[in-house]
Amino acid sequence: MIEIGSPAVYLSPGLKQIRTVRLLLPDPLPQSSVVNVPLLPTILQTKKVEGHRWIEFCLETETDENVDYFVSLNSEGEYWILDANREPIKNVLFPIIIDEPKATETLINRLIHIARYETILNLDNEDAFARLNGKLKVELVKSVKRQPLVTS
Repeated sequence: MIEIGSPAVYLSPGLKQIRTVRLLLPDPLPQSSVVNVPLLPTILQTKKVEGHRWIEFCLETETDENVDYFVSLNSEGEYWILDANREPIKNVLFPIIIDEPKATETLINRLIHIARYETILNLDNEDAFARLNGKLKVELVKSVKRQPLVTS
């Protein structure tokens, strides 16, 4: 029996969590006054975002079948995030302009957000005989200092 107020402990969802990303550079390369565009693959590979383990940029030798997301750079100098079929990911409405301050950090944070979202979408318990099947209830509530707010 799970007691009310018991803390949840994250073990592992049993899903692929780290998503691979490949950068697609156009020919000719767009000009940027802020970023050395030919060095973008190296810049993105070495850019670290504190505490993330959701994405990694793949090596050029890896085949496309192992790539989860493609990052395209168009001739206007905008990053676009594409799925494994090289289609734009739905609901990502605004491109990131390469010359914006912190554009690479914004791109990486957006990739992490998408990877987390897709991982959560893929969560499923396929075991019909699991001990917790039907015994766990999750509620999303607004709270202040972990106390549910009373709404009328």
